[in-house]
Formats: sequence, structure tokens, C-alpha cells
Amino acid sequence: MDPQLPPGWQILRNPNGQVIYANVSTGQFRVTPPAAAAALALPPGWIQMTNDIGRTVYINQSLHRMQFEFPQAEEQA
Repeated sequence: MDPQLPPGWQILRNPNGQVIYANVSTGQFRVTPPAAAAALALPPGWIQMTNDIGRTVYINQSLHRMQFEFPQAEEQA
């Protein structure tokens, strides 16, 4: 059974038969269903983008930070 996909996502198969999830509007590709990642909300100030090679990048311009790992919420003092 195929997972429910967010708008813009499609299920494709590579030449080996592996399922690939593709977002045709952003050019993003992944092997895990996008609904799983979409369930996690980004902390305030963070945005998610896809770089030129298709890797997800998380950016916080106010902190001048870019990282590949999902960002954790900053502790408030």
C-alpha cells in the first residue's frame, strides 16, 4: 500500500526497482516517504531547502547557520 503523499510528490521506481519519492515542483528526491518528514515541524526561524545535488539543507539566516541535520529547538534563557 502506498503512503498518502503531500501535494507535489510522486512515487517513482529506479532501474533496480527501488521506490523513490520525487517532488516535481522542487526537484527533491528521497527514499523515505515525505509525509514522515513533514510530520516534524521546524523550530522557529528555520527553513528547509534542497541543494543542487538534491540533499536537504536546513538554514537559519538570523543565526547564520546552515546544516544537514534536522535542527533542534534552541533553549530559551
